[in-house]
Amino acid sequence: MSRPATALGWAAAAADELIGLVIHPALPRLLFGIDPLVDEMPEEAHLAADVDLDRIRQLFRIVSPDAGRCR
Repeated sequence: MSRPATALGWAAAAADELIGLVIHPALPRLLFGIDPLVDEMPEEAHLAADVDLDRIRQLFRIVSPDAGRCR
């Protein structure tokens, strides 16, 4: 992924890339009934139990290899 000049531009590009890595692979499985759809959005308090946050973190490191240095 090329790096936009501004932080806002970079954040938008990173978000687009994450959507592509997280949502797009799952979408056909949901549309064709291979995986079940959820009835409700997960509650924020239970997000870690309902969503694989480790996978999201791993994919974010792919999108932003420098992220570990930004703490």
